[in-house]
Amino acid sequence: MVGVSHMNLGRCACLDESRCRIAEAEICFNAALGTLETTDFWNGLALVHEHMAEMYLRHDRANDALPCIDKRLELARRHGNKRIELEAWKQKAEAYEKLNRLTDQVDALKKCLEIEQRPSPYESLHRYLQGVTTRHAPPCPDGA
Repeated sequence: MVGVSHMNLGRCACLDESRCRIAEAEICFNAALGTLETTDFWNGLALVHEHMAEMYLRHDRANDALPCIDKRLELARRHGNKRIELEAWKQKAEAYEKLNRLTDQVDALKKCLEIEQRPSPYESLHRYLQGVTTRHAPPCPDGA
C-alpha cells in the first residue's frame, strides 16, 4: 500500500500544471519503485513506470521516458499482459516521435498492430483445447 501511495503522490505532483513539480514527482515515483520492486504487485510497478514515462514525455524528456517504457514492456511480456504491452508500445512510438526517430516510431506502431492482431491468451487456449477435444473425443453413441 505504501508503494501505491507514493505513486499517487508522484502522479499528483506531476499533474500540477500551475507549478512544475517534476523533482518532487521523481522522488515519489522512485520511492514507489523501491517499495513495489520488493513485492509481487507487478502491475502496480508497471503503472509507476507508465506514469513516469508520461511525465517525462509531457516535459520533453523523451530519452528519460524510454527506460521506463522498456521496463513496462518487460513486465507486460513476462506476465503475458497484451493490453499493457500494447499501451507501452504506443507510448514508445510517442517517445520516438518526440525524438524525431521516425523509423523507430514506425517500427513501434507496427509492433502495436502485430499485438492487436494476436489472439488473447484465453482465446488461444480455448481454440487449442477445442481442437484437442475434437481430435481425441470418443465417437458419440447413436451418431448424435
